[in-house]
Amino acid sequence: MPAPIILEFDGVKDSIRGWSRRIEVSDSTIRSRLKKGWDAQRTFTTPVFNTYRGQPIVRPPEDLFKRPTDDEAWLLGLIWSDGWIDSNLIGITSYEPSFLGIAADVMGVPRSKIHNNDLYVSCPVVSSRLRKMGLYENKSLTVRWPKGLPANKIWHFVRGVLDGDGCVSLTRPRTNQQAADLRVEIVSGSPWFIASLANIAKKAGLRICVRKEIKNLKSPLYRFQVFHHDSLKSLYRLLYPTNTVPCMQRKRANWQRWLTTPRNPSGLSVPYYKTRDIRHLWAEGMSRREIVRQVSVSGWFVTQVLEGKR
Repeated sequence: MPAPIILEFDGVKDSIRGWSRRIEVSDSTIRSRLKKGWDAQRTFTTPVFNTYRGQPIVRPPEDLFKRPTDDEAWLLGLIWSDGWIDSNLIGITSYEPSFLGIAADVMGVPRSKIHNNDLYVSCPVVSSRLRKMGLYENKSLTVRWPKGLPANKIWHFVRGVLDGDGCVSLTRPRTNQQAADLRVEIVSGSPWFIASLANIAKKAGLRICVRKEIKNLKSPLYRFQVFHHDSLKSLYRLLYPTNTVPCMQRKRANWQRWLTTPRNPSGLSVPYYKTRDIRHLWAEGMSRREIVRQVSVSGWFVTQVLEGKR
């Protein structure tokens, strides 16, 4: 067995593996530079080891994710869905700078380190911890549920996944629909991850469905969707236990807008202003048929309002 290569720099002697840990790069990168004839001085002082995409690399606290807090569980879900890992580098990409700023605060790094919609840090201790939990390169199609995630942090983690690869939108799929429906879904290329998420949701009593989609002969996508009013309300309480939890505010705002829309006993959305307008137009002498056309509601609903049943 050949003897390990020992390199000396600044009075310190160590093996290639030892130096890779010291400067937080892979040993293959050091070997490739040595093959090009670089000496230790040039190898260990070149700026490429301290930058990524031309920007300085920042180091997060080494105890990050060691005992995940509620906020760190959310950050973990964000990395699991919309982040990546490469050697010791950990990154998140988002087109909403304010949202990346929240992630930077939880990660314990300055917001000034966000560059071009990217937030990335480097720490061998943290990256090793994430790998033990099940994170790895090119994870999109095969990632599984994180190992060792505490039960009381699950829904904080799911909130991070929803912020990363989820959708919370208001839609009006029916003709003359009075108020929007809420669509909540999470998309993943990993059937194992979606299956774990579905099992957890079912145990919480949520009504869900999982659909498999194949487009253009590419790898399939799996859509996890929550439906029914009661399930959507329960899920909101699970994901947002307080008003101060970190989250993507745009998605939470859509959810809150749906929750605050008045609804009649049948579950149909009935904005208050329509019932008010119906009574006002009726008092002015407008006929029921004209009110139906003016307010864009059914004749049955107008009758219900005028009879005091709505």
